Amino acid sequence: MEALKTSKAVLFLRVISERAHSILVETKYLANGNRYSNARKLKTDLQMRVHAIEKGMSIGHLKEGFGNQKACLIIDDLRLYDSLGGDKSFTEECCGVLCQYVRFKNRVGQKVDDVDSKLNAFIEESGCNPKEQGGIYQLNYREIYEKSQGMYPDVVSSRYAVRDFGSTPINMDMLRKALQIAEKTPSACNRQSWRVHVYSKDKASKIFQMQKGGVGFISNMQVAILICGDLQSYFLGEQNLLYVDGGLYGMNLMLALHYCGLACIPLTMGHKAGYIKKMKREMGLPENEMPVLLIGVGSYKNEFKAAVSYRYPYSQYTDFEE
Repeated sequence: MEALKTSKAVLFLRVISERAHSILVETKYLANGNRYSNARKLKTDLQMRVHAIEKGMSIGHLKEGFGNQKACLIIDDLRLYDSLGGDKSFTEECCGVLCQYVRFKNRVGQKVDDVDSKLNAFIEESGCNPKEQGGIYQLNYREIYEKSQGMYPDVVSSRYAVRDFGSTPINMDMLRKALQIAEKTPSACNRQSWRVHVYSKDKASKIFQMQKGGVGFISNMQVAILICGDLQSYFLGEQNLLYVDGGLYGMNLMLALHYCGLACIPLTMGHKAGYIKKMKREMGLPENEMPVLLIGVGSYKNEFKAAVSYRYPYSQYTDFEE
């Protein structure tokens, strides 16, 4: 009987049963469905697209015409979001980033008249007051490094996702030191299920290109760190723990890289199952390993740009219950 309970056939049926419930919930709530008639789901879409504008401004070399069409489409969807009763504060946040974008393009001498006129028209008709936040910071590496060696709040607050990398070769001993620091990461029942792949040169370039999120700064990242989770470390009902444990490890590693003076950026591995399978095959990864996070690593410039990426105060999403 015990052999039957642990057989692959029985496990297959149990996995299908578990997934059936998840599929129903995901179909109802994932942002893909009916997002142009649901303000909350449309907000998710807008958050990603507005941040893409910020990210573009933080890249070292900006192409002529970058972002203009995207910005105009965002304004159209902000109008729709407004009509659906969306959060006024979020609309003002988005408009603030777009205002920074117009100023940025003017500073670098690129035309942006279409965005400027469309944005001003929307601000006037919606009555919104753009927030002075968002856009990019101009940062100094020496100041950032000094903070990264200080008290923990300074270490955390001085870390930025870097897209404006330097060209100085990184110190691989410092990368190994960061990996050693991250060994202390907690995991479910101390399973330490993460599997870490460090790629350089051609292999790094290959996985960055397949990930698709580093357009415009791939060539300046020197090392790719792929964090995977081992499915063999979990039981039925625990599949999501793989991503929790991998995410905890990834955050600890990024803070350690920052402490060790290395610039880095987290790159999502949120692709469809078929594409993940293709990536694993191309990179020679075993079937039991599931990609969780890709981290691009490089050196800092003395002066560099980084996206502001405004953070909401904890009071906005935290409930205290007695």
